[in-house]
Amino acid sequence: MTASSATTRFQAQLARWPRPVSRRRHDTQDTDLSGFAVKGGKLLMLTGMADMLISTRETERYVAGIRSILGAAKADACLRYYEIPAYQHFSSTVFDAAWDSLTAFEIWVEKGVDPA
Repeated sequence: MTASSATTRFQAQLARWPRPVSRRRHDTQDTDLSGFAVKGGKLLMLTGMADMLISTRETERYVAGIRSILGAAKADACLRYYEIPAYQHFSSTVFDAAWDSLTAFEIWVEKGVDPA
């Protein structure tokens, strides 16, 4: 397979995916997760402190916005945010955080055990 045929095939697959209904649905500045929280949603977030693409300060600002809208108790019930020292965006040459996030999330949701 040539690179151009692989690109064409990928673009065809991408065209079949559903489009977002509105920009608000995917707005990273929108910190109102009240509808998500009311339905029992859980959000597990982590950011590498050496990440050059996603700033820990911006993520902290986002989490603070969620807490200001939901209040501390509701935010604590549905949100966990962790910062990993020396971890970069996806993997790191300095430190590689190897953990089973899916199992941690599953145990938190199904058994109420905090992933920390």
